[in-house]
Amino acid sequence: MKRYLLVLMVAFLPGVLHAQDHLHIQRIGLQGYFGTELPTPVRVHIPPITNAQTVRLDFVIQSGNAYSPIQWLETDRFSKSLTMRAGVPVDIDAPILFSAYARHSLRVVETDSQGREVGEDSRFIGSPTQTGRYDQQWVAIYCTDDTQCLDAQSQTYPIKRDEDDTAPRNDLGYIRLKELESSWLTYHAASVVVIAGPIAKMLPEQGKALEYYLRSGGTLVLVEKEAGNADFLAPYRQGEATLQPVRVGRGRIFRIPSLESNGLVKLFEKIQSIGTRRIFAPSSGYGSTTESAERILTATGTTFSFPPLRTLLIWIAVYILVIGVLNFAVLRWLRKLEWGWLTVSVTALIFAGGLYFSSSAGRPSHFTLDTATIYWMDQHSPVASAEMGFRITAPERKPVELSVEDGVSLLNSRGQHHENTSGAYLGSGITGNSEGVEGWDVQIAPPLRILTPMRRWSLEEFYAEGFHEFSGTVHWTSPTVLKNDTGVRFKDAMYVDLVERKVVPIPDMAPGQEVDLASIPSKPLRPPNSVYNGAFSGVDVFIPQRARERRTFSLHGFLMSGIYQLPTRRFFGGVVEQPQSIAGLDAAGTDQQNVVVAVVALDQP
Repeated sequence: MKRYLLVLMVAFLPGVLHAQDHLHIQRIGLQGYFGTELPTPVRVHIPPITNAQTVRLDFVIQSGNAYSPIQWLETDRFSKSLTMRAGVPVDIDAPILFSAYARHSLRVVETDSQGREVGEDSRFIGSPTQTGRYDQQWVAIYCTDDTQCLDAQSQTYPIKRDEDDTAPRNDLGYIRLKELESSWLTYHAASVVVIAGPIAKMLPEQGKALEYYLRSGGTLVLVEKEAGNADFLAPYRQGEATLQPVRVGRGRIFRIPSLESNGLVKLFEKIQSIGTRRIFAPSSGYGSTTESAERILTATGTTFSFPPLRTLLIWIAVYILVIGVLNFAVLRWLRKLEWGWLTVSVTALIFAGGLYFSSSAGRPSHFTLDTATIYWMDQHSPVASAEMGFRITAPERKPVELSVEDGVSLLNSRGQHHENTSGAYLGSGITGNSEGVEGWDVQIAPPLRILTPMRRWSLEEFYAEGFHEFSGTVHWTSPTVLKNDTGVRFKDAMYVDLVERKVVPIPDMAPGQEVDLASIPSKPLRPPNSVYNGAFSGVDVFIPQRARERRTFSLHGFLMSGIYQLPTRRFFGGVVEQPQSIAGLDAAGTDQQNVVVAVVALDQP
């Protein structure tokens, strides 16, 4: 009898378990901690299906204020399609962009190929980092041994500010990692990642996630003895471990010999003296994650200009003369002063129409897409962190779809979310409608697609981040010779040395070409006080322009505008000739312009 019961259990137990399986959100971010500038990976478990088909996941995020009397102010929508095999469950990480509001509600809906909802899960989420403290910096410590974990944390917390200060520091929080992550976006919930455990057996995707986190502006502290695996980031781990940061793309790596050396204590004492925000800030050198692309779009992208004040004053003066003097002089001569009500109205309409058509003559007649891409590299690797900006201008009211190549993550740009959110707050309080305004409408599945409604003569900007691997990099072959192994041609380039305070212009640099900087006359670097309002003195690239003008990108002006904030002291900058388009609009006849710049951090020659 027991044998038959065992057979029945074996036969029917998988079906019972299968019936209990359902769609659910497994985790959000790094153990529930997340940021708002970069997307947050949301892991969703999808139960097995009976027939192979393509399913769609819709992520609906409603955001609101912590002290708002209404429920939600803004709604963002993300979608992802994936092909599933019959009987095979899937766990996916979807990069979702959360707004900077204090509370969120996430709802995930699974739809099959017939358009039927087959699964749903929802979760209430608090503020970014789940604490409500936007000034706190988070330290993620990877370790597998409890003793090592306690030792690593004790070396960074608490730290006294001076001998009389007994209060522990409260600007650092700690996240303990027992396993390495497989997505570089997950690590960005932390300001710094400390590797105090073995990484010899980490999977390739885990090593790639750590490297991409670094190259995108992260800070990594590597405890050499405990971590091991000398092959990981080997070019950046040469020589004796010191407290000096090593540049890896846009990020920095600090090397500590071992936990026994108390190197973490010295490092965090240094961090404390400098300031956690300065040492942990994204190290592109141009402020926020999107500021470099913003500078290029501002300098070269299509813009709209209003009539200058002088033109408006002239129109008003002529209008007053015509209405107040000429009009009534003529009517008095004709002895028809009673016609004044008609002539004043007609003259006003004529002047308004003339002003409208004269100012609209310079507006674009078709859609335009301006793209700016900056590749941040170093001389040891062909892998580049790509910062991208897209500006769409519209001649008419129409919804358009921006598509960007796969592997790109949408960024939360400044001022990008709808400006009428405060209006929605007031309107919702009056009408009782708590839906708020519509925010993002994004398709995550390759390629990345963003649907945005456009008004007539309006512009929208979007920013994204990704990675690109060149065939090589720009590197030293001798103390004065640079070689271009990237596989692309630079139509304009320059070498900048902040130590010797000089700039060496390079007019052209073909793939594989070597350039002897000693044979090119250098120019002196101006002092930092020559920088005004983000632009280098004497460079007129960052000035307002007319709407229809296409400007020529100035590499010199772009690099000089943020040069003294760059953490690297020597670097190469070049404008890529004939770059391939990475984005497109679904509007016919779109005029497109693409500017691509590569910035390579260089070591001592």
